[in-house]
Amino acid sequence: MQVKVPDTVFIRAGYSANAEIVLARAFDVLTIPESSVEFGNDSAFVYKIKEEKPKQVFEKSPVKIGISDGVKIEIKDGLAATDQIRGNKIDDKAKNKDKNKK
Repeated sequence: MQVKVPDTVFIRAGYSANAEIVLARAFDVLTIPESSVEFGNDSAFVYKIKEEKPKQVFEKSPVKIGISDGVKIEIKDGLAATDQIRGNKIDDKAKNKDKNKK
């Protein structure tokens, strides 16, 4: 790989640099945190919230995934923008634990 550096930029020996190589881009797609996706047996799943009260109830749903940047992952099928999934909200139990520590 070659990088062209403009004549107006001074580069010193011994310095380091970071670069990002973009292999693919997607625009106007549904993305979620990759940590919200469970992988197993060559499949990907998310847990959709079916009920929130009196107790949270989840449903394991398969999804078709697309490209990822290591933080966010594209969802091609199996999830709507209006769906709520596990991992996007702190449940009330976790909030109460933090209050009791003070």
